[in-house]
Amino acid sequence: MTGASKGIGLKIAHILAEKGYNIVICSRNSAELKVAQTSIESFGVKCLALRLDISNYLQCKSFVEKAIKRFRKIDLLVNNAGIQGPIGNFWQNDLKKWKETIDINLMGTIYISHLVLPYMLKQKSGTIINLAGGGAAYSRPFYSAYSCSKTALVRFTETLNQELKGKNVLVFSVAPGAIWTNMTKTALKSGAKILDKRSINELELLRKATDLAFYKLEKLFMYLIDKKPKALSGKLIHVNEIEDIKKMKNKIKEDSGLLRRVGYKS
Repeated sequence: MTGASKGIGLKIAHILAEKGYNIVICSRNSAELKVAQTSIESFGVKCLALRLDISNYLQCKSFVEKAIKRFRKIDLLVNNAGIQGPIGNFWQNDLKKWKETIDINLMGTIYISHLVLPYMLKQKSGTIINLAGGGAAYSRPFYSAYSCSKTALVRFTETLNQELKGKNVLVFSVAPGAIWTNMTKTALKSGAKILDKRSINELELLRKATDLAFYKLEKLFMYLIDKKPKALSGKLIHVNEIEDIKKMKNKIKEDSGLLRRVGYKS
């Protein structure tokens, strides 16, 4: 699991550890990694914690090789690592930070997936879950780098699913919903001058709704991991949709949960 030393990533790691999964986590912060590793191992599972700059392909290669050496196989890959990127009007953004956002949010996922997939294909099983996020399915003004990186992840998930047909490897995009994390705090602090009052109020309300948000995230993750719904592979799924999805069973429309162009009609 990438980006699992805190926030949503660490919460997902705890969810998986409670279910008995041995876990490999990475982050750029060594101190946070040690704390996260201890908390994960408190569930009675093994945890390998490695410092990693996910935008560096060679470091990603070493990370995957160490994971395989320790646990022999990879059943589940969760691509969670991400940064907010520059906030503000695009033409005023620092392009170095804009590119850094793409390198971490998109290319990091590309690198790890490219390295892990050969092992999953060899063992003829596996699940990949990509964390999408706000702005992936709609425009998100003032967060152009973040929005573009997450939209690209959704299309990558769709494309990869088509290539993996019949190979018993599933890939999902998950929108975890708005959750109060350090990233959210940064957005509120940095965006105070450009966000309208309604947006600021919505961010503030997240403080009170975090427990419920994590509960929904757990339900969705366990559904995808336990049930392995092939009908949802390649699709973008929001945590708030899990109950509707369960009711639909095998009646999910082929074009549901996909990015698509809607044409013009007179």
